[in-house]
Amino acid sequence: MAIKGLDLNQQHHPVLNACRSLASTLHSKQIITWHSTQLRLIQLIEHFPHILSGEKTGLDIFVGDEEIAQTFQQVKFLLSATKTQHIFHSICQHLQLQYERQTKDDNSFENYRLRIFWLTDSHCSDVLYILDLLLNLSEQTGLLTDVHYADSDPTQLANAQQTFNTHLTNQTKKLSIIYDETIDLYDSKTLEKIPFESFDIILSANQLLANQDLTKKNSLISLHCLLDPNGLLLLLELVHIPLYFDLIFCFFDQWWSSDDNNRAVNNIQQ
Repeated sequence: MAIKGLDLNQQHHPVLNACRSLASTLHSKQIITWHSTQLRLIQLIEHFPHILSGEKTGLDIFVGDEEIAQTFQQVKFLLSATKTQHIFHSICQHLQLQYERQTKDDNSFENYRLRIFWLTDSHCSDVLYILDLLLNLSEQTGLLTDVHYADSDPTQLANAQQTFNTHLTNQTKKLSIIYDETIDLYDSKTLEKIPFESFDIILSANQLLANQDLTKKNSLISLHCLLDPNGLLLLLELVHIPLYFDLIFCFFDQWWSSDDNNRAVNNIQQ
């Protein structure tokens, strides 16, 4: 932890390297140098000496300060939005390549629909970039998109509907959105109201922290049943409990048992 004494020539140092990499990612338009990164780390150390001395934990300092807590929440939303944008950018690139590889006689996705279930606590403005990606994909390939957008907060859902309607003027034939405030990830009965195998992609961002064990409530199993075979379940979680994980980010692309080809939660070996 002796960052003050770091040799700037030791560019392989993992702490300095990780911090500079993160700063460069979040501030792509700014030049982030090793020296500026080191100076910023020194400022943080001087600002939070009790953490480094072991007298207090990060939770002792951060949780008790409302301003810092709000800042952390903003960072959490920023990271979630950035990761989600990267995911859908890759998905659209993949579908574009699939389209280009089709034969000339069958090079249209006009008879297909991409069905997405969106369950997130991020601000609706973060979704606009994704909608633009999907619209651009539709213009290039003819692929239509259905989005099932769920938010249990009626105010946020109303804001999202107004924002999306303004953004999608004259584009509703290519991309349709259903708004839903009845979905509760911790109540599998609400998920059971949605028809079996309704979606190709399910995105859940920052929804799992309120429940210690989703498996006991069968919420994840219910999500599996909403996916088409080989559907894609994306779970993006930024966890602020240091005893567990800093980041949970996982892809699950197959929910069929390899034994009898029936839908099942796979065991460790599978």
